[in-house]
This record gives sequence, structure tokens and C-alpha cells, in this order.
Amino acid sequence: KKKFFQHCESSLPAGGSVAVTDLIWNDSSSNSTWVKLALSAMGVNSSDVWTESEYQRHLESLGFLNVKIQRIGKDVFSGWEGVFSSKFIQHLDYAVIVANTKDK
Repeated sequence: KKKFFQHCESSLPAGGSVAVTDLIWNDSSSNSTWVKLALSAMGVNSSDVWTESEYQRHLESLGFLNVKIQRIGKDVFSGWEGVFSSKFIQHLDYAVIVANTKDK
């Protein structure tokens, strides 16, 4: 994930923007072993799932500015009721992440 954002930062023009949607941890939930195992069974590497604060920190460390994270999990996960247990979903959220490159 970091390589993707590094590529974006180096490829975008000065003041350019990147926007992605991504699965994020609900703050302290990243320590839940059974959720990590369930994600792994679905092909998701849990180390690539960041908390909101980790996203902010990683993008800023790569030189991005104006990092905005909007949680949209309630709208996204509502379509998965009956498929995923609420005990599973409570550990995760879905978000839109937008950031800008510096004026180079």
C-alpha cells in the first residue's frame, strides 16, 4: 500500500490529488486475532489494513497534505447484513481517503 502511495506522490503534478476507498480498522480493533484470520481467509492481508490515524501518519510521511478521511462503512456494510456477523463488522470500517501532493 505504501508503494502505491509513493508512486502516486511521485507521479501526480504539484497540488495533485489522490482518492481511494479502503477498509480501515476501528482504532484498537487491529489487535483482534480472529478478525485478522477471517480477513486472511478472504484474501485480505491484515497488515495492509490501517487505522484512521495510521493512514494520516503514513500519507503525511510520504509528503501528502490535506489528508481527509470520511468513514462510509454504515452505508457500505449495510448491504452485507446477513453475510458478515455484526461481531466481525464492529472491528472494521470503510472510508474514502483523499490527499493532495505538495506544490513542487
